[in-house]
Amino acid sequence: MLAIPAIDLRDGAVVQLVGGAYDAEKVRERDVGAVVERWIGAGFPLLHIVDLDAATGRGNRGPELFRRRRRAPDDLSR
Repeated sequence: MLAIPAIDLRDGAVVQLVGGAYDAEKVRERDVGAVVERWIGAGFPLLHIVDLDAATGRGNRGPELFRRRRRAPDDLSR
């Protein structure tokens, strides 16, 4: 089995929404890179990045995310 953590981004920050409500954030972390590095350091070679701004029609940070992406290891068999 392969577990892939999801990182939700809104306004350039990692967020956790309570019950999926956009006005109810439980967590807001401005350093997206640090969050990505923590997940990778914890042994997760793949991450699912969700751009909530694009999903709600409030912008598109996709190009910025692709420029900043980090390549995952080729060996996913761990």
